[in-house]
Amino acid sequence: MGREPRPSPRLSRRLIREDHLASENNADLHRSYFRGRYILRVAAAAYTLNTCFGGVEEGRGTWKASIKPNKYIGGGEELRIVFIGQAPFGRDCLQALIDQGEKIVGVLTIPDKPDQKNPNPVKELALERGIPLLQPPRLKDHEAIAWVADLRPDLLVLAYVTQFVPKAMIDLATYGGINFHPSLLPKYRGGSAMNWAIIAGEKETGVTIHQIDEGVDTGPIILQEKVPIDPDDSVKTLYFGKIYPLGVKLVAEAVRLIREGKARPVPQDESQASFQPVIKEEHVGLDWSQPTQRLYNFIRGSDPTPGAWAVFRGEKLKIWEARPWEGKGAPGEVLDVRDDGFVVATGDGALLVKRVQFTGTGKIPAAEWAKSQGLRAGDKLEPGHSEILL
Repeated sequence: MGREPRPSPRLSRRLIREDHLASENNADLHRSYFRGRYILRVAAAAYTLNTCFGGVEEGRGTWKASIKPNKYIGGGEELRIVFIGQAPFGRDCLQALIDQGEKIVGVLTIPDKPDQKNPNPVKELALERGIPLLQPPRLKDHEAIAWVADLRPDLLVLAYVTQFVPKAMIDLATYGGINFHPSLLPKYRGGSAMNWAIIAGEKETGVTIHQIDEGVDTGPIILQEKVPIDPDDSVKTLYFGKIYPLGVKLVAEAVRLIREGKARPVPQDESQASFQPVIKEEHVGLDWSQPTQRLYNFIRGSDPTPGAWAVFRGEKLKIWEARPWEGKGAPGEVLDVRDDGFVVATGDGALLVKRVQFTGTGKIPAAEWAKSQGLRAGDKLEPGHSEILL
């Protein structure tokens, strides 16, 4: 069988800002923004356009157009890309797109902070390459949306974005936007996907590149690739050793597929979907009556943040590193103090605690902390109560 036909040539879009302009024919769709009006002219004979009016923005009516879905998106032409991202991961994704020869017409990143110690790597790269840059406090601000509109983007590319991208901004791009997510969607939607996957005892996770919509990590999937979660992986080792490099690679690959008209988004299976909250300290208190492996998963899934914790003499004790161990005793009982840490009884065995953080200290070897506290066998670690247990 031959290859399925691609959709007709991509939408030709032209944004014109005027204060007053009447529609000349039914192909003109009017959208009001800010002080003036943008007129979106759509020329695409093979696309079905439905126009509906509703809602109010700045006291004016708004429209939205729904486009009949096609099996492929993209069109084999140069894409005008607006990149949105932060952190070293964002910088490396931006660099990968530049190295691939993509046309980056603008970069959005987070604002600088007064007490900021390290420069913003995404900002630095944009300035170095002479790419237009904006650092809005919020992506939904009118200034940010107007700035993106002036760039006439074909595609928004998101890499390490912690804000919602407003629909008004998504709609400005011919092909909308794509996002990097560190899980095998539709499982583990949300901002702490790697943490919860490790805590749940998953043996594998991965990277998904998906289209963005108004939901949280709900858009159709363009690319997805698995990685193993090793028995001793923490979030830190999983991210930097596997997710990070794969994510950079797949972001660039997804953009190439869209540019070449080869991207074929697949809707997510909602029957398999799960969502977990951004992980916080109150989620990762250690209940020593739980099995050793479950406690170990909580510790691994909380490193490097927020840190699993218990209570010792009324103070919070964060446990950053541990290993499953042989032993038997009452849950939370200290069974042994060693040169490489101390052993605590669990519901079905024990854990060797190797690195901790206590009131007034940074992260230190558990043996050093035990010596400073005069810890000995028979002492007790109280549980840290959790709000959410998977």
